[in-house]
Amino acid sequence: MKMTELKVKFTKGFVKRAAAVAMAVCLGTTLLPANFAVYASTGNGEAAVTSGSGDITSGGGDNTPGGTTSGNEKPGDNTPNTVAVTGVTVAPTAVTLDKIGATATLTATVAPANATNKNVTWATSNDKVATVANGTVTATGDGEATITVTTQDGNKTATATVTVKTTKDEQPVDKKVSKVAITLNGQTVKGTLKAKVGKTYSFKATVTPKDAKDKKVKWSTSNKKIATVDSKGKVKIKKAGKATITAKTSNGKTAKVTLNASKKAVKVTKLAIKGNKTMKVKKSQTLKVTVTPATADNQKVTWKTSNKKIATVNSKGKVSAKKKGTVKITATAKDGSKKKATVKIKVK
Repeated sequence: MKMTELKVKFTKGFVKRAAAVAMAVCLGTTLLPANFAVYASTGNGEAAVTSGSGDITSGGGDNTPGGTTSGNEKPGDNTPNTVAVTGVTVAPTAVTLDKIGATATLTATVAPANATNKNVTWATSNDKVATVANGTVTATGDGEATITVTTQDGNKTATATVTVKTTKDEQPVDKKVSKVAITLNGQTVKGTLKAKVGKTYSFKATVTPKDAKDKKVKWSTSNKKIATVDSKGKVKIKKAGKATITAKTSNGKTAKVTLNASKKAVKVTKLAIKGNKTMKVKKSQTLKVTVTPATADNQKVTWKTSNKKIATVNSKGKVSAKKKGTVKITATAKDGSKKKATVKIKVK
């Protein structure tokens, strides 16, 4: 009778078990049905034990670890099965949004359902109309955009069309500059200001409205020999004379200030104090002083209180209320002009 063989592949860790089976067969123990052969792979060859004769034979068989093979299988073929992606669909395939910021959710379905890698990426054809993140679409402006989903495995794609139609009132408004002003040391300046040769002044341009889309300003001077100005409004006085500094917006709005430069010091002509005129005990506030002209060489002041028991004031204009009463806080210019400003504060 022809012997039927069953080939069982063992890893190196199972060699001892294979040997035990072989011994049992040789001793006549009924562990396996008749006419079977057991093959144990050690990595260097095969040991075959047959129940028919009890002989142990060896040979140069496959040394690939793991698995059970039949006569028609390739030894060592134990790679886990990977299910490839065959396609992807998206739902819904068309979306209409009626206002900026409105959202919709797209769902991607990868086929087959048991695909190993179901990861996808999303993209928009026009982010000015709609953006997409993890399938969530957000309207950004009127128009039409195509949303594409792509599988990581196989680069399979599907698309959805997004249409954004908003009312006129909901359209983003590109606010234009209606006015521009030049400021220096926190105050708006215009007309003619005294300036000193050798001094540098940092002018700023303030546009209205504050949320205008294009706030760009171009600076220029009427006489570079008298005064120069850079792209940020920094003016340097070169020599005595007059020069007009201009700030111009992209839509043509302008602001100007004329500088009358000389070698003489520019003295303070006026001080003004801003702050609350009533305070509560144990509370504090910082007063602000405006120096005129804004081009004065020395912008610093000294502070003084008329009654320290009611309120004190430090060198930065911070007033601290101590007890109920009325007190006068005075600021005096430090440039020798003797200009002063006083505010009366009532402590409650």
